[in-house]
Amino acid sequence: MLRRDTLGRAVSPRIMEADVTDDFVLYRYQEQIRGAFGIPVATMPGFVENRIALLNVGRVEVFSNNLVFVRTSGDVLLGQVLFGNEQDAKTFADLLISFRDLRARSAR
Repeated sequence: MLRRDTLGRAVSPRIMEADVTDDFVLYRYQEQIRGAFGIPVATMPGFVENRIALLNVGRVEVFSNNLVFVRTSGDVLLGQVLFGNEQDAKTFADLLISFRDLRARSAR
């Protein structure tokens, strides 16, 4: 499923936990501390959480470098995830749109 397979293979952020409910996608990741020239030197203690409400997802963009942007219909950035390959990036985008559409149909 999305939680174990796809998000677990994200390159950046390094996602440690993920959950999908009827209303949102939640993932927790480690925040990196960057040193000189932007090189990661350590990680912050604990996890940072990002919760994406499915009804807020307007569009999902997949770029050629496997970076995925999740945006609202008003172009507010809800999340960005970098994957190691094109298949994972497209799978994440497809699943997120599918979950959003299912949630939108059940809200009617």
